[in-house]
Amino acid sequence: MERKTHAAEEKTPKEVSKPAAYQPWDLHNWMKFLSERAPPLFFLMMAAGPCLSILYSKTEGFPIEKFIWAILGEQVLLLLVRIMDDVKDYEKDKIVHPDRPLPRGLIKFEEVSLFLNIAMLSTVVYGVLLGLRYGAPVGVSYEFQVAYGYLMYVEFGVGEWLEKNPFLYSFTHEISAFLIPMFLTSLRGDGLFSWEGLFSGCLIFSSFFSYDICRKLDPYLPKLKGTYLVIYGKWPVFVATSVLSAMGMIASYALDLHGLLWPLQLALVGSVLLLTVLPPQSRSSKRHKPVEILSAVNLILHLWVPFFAKLLSSQQ
Repeated sequence: MERKTHAAEEKTPKEVSKPAAYQPWDLHNWMKFLSERAPPLFFLMMAAGPCLSILYSKTEGFPIEKFIWAILGEQVLLLLVRIMDDVKDYEKDKIVHPDRPLPRGLIKFEEVSLFLNIAMLSTVVYGVLLGLRYGAPVGVSYEFQVAYGYLMYVEFGVGEWLEKNPFLYSFTHEISAFLIPMFLTSLRGDGLFSWEGLFSGCLIFSSFFSYDICRKLDPYLPKLKGTYLVIYGKWPVFVATSVLSAMGMIASYALDLHGLLWPLQLALVGSVLLLTVLPPQSRSSKRHKPVEILSAVNLILHLWVPFFAKLLSSQQ
């Protein structure tokens, strides 16, 4: 009898486990989403560089309270802008990057959209609190960033047109870099406009834009990805990188950082030029990778070198 029962059990088909039901606002899914698309530690490093560079001074030292307000506000905005990009690219990613969190259903599109709306309202409140604590110019300068972030989210109402012009699209987004030092110099007590804020904005703008151009230099990427190299070709990419690096060099000189940043800026231009004049690479070649890495290093150092320079000079 036991043998028959055992045989019958063997013939019984195994139950197929059903996928777990979707859980809205699942913390584990959100942490996974952020780790894949917007690593918080990386964005903390990106936000901390300009905050330290502008708020620290030789005479007054390090204003810890202002830094906390600044780093929290800037990191949240950077994270939101990054998440906005995923929401804007959702339809395209379903074709080009179906493995990304939103297309594969890790978090539903509607949930992320609702989160963005709530988060943007929260940043408006944060700007009001900044204004109450440190004065109207500080609050207004932060709200400028929030407002411009929203305009980028809706792509200025001309998204389809901008998508056809990658350089113009990126320019309209990267120009927001000038609002960061405007807020920080205002928080420091120097008002909305200052020469340091202007040249710091040039450093941030040129390094971010250069990174955006150079981070995808594989000539065999699908045209749907809209990379500069595939859309415009080698020489326009080189010219754009050269112009941006020249802007960075002028700003570096004005901020007395040229001894530290010029070698890096020239190295980036030289590496892009080398990639431009060399014969076309094979599909399996990875010779563009060092240039992509250099552009990332260039970005990080442009954000942090001003702080280290101030720190070193204060100890002399």
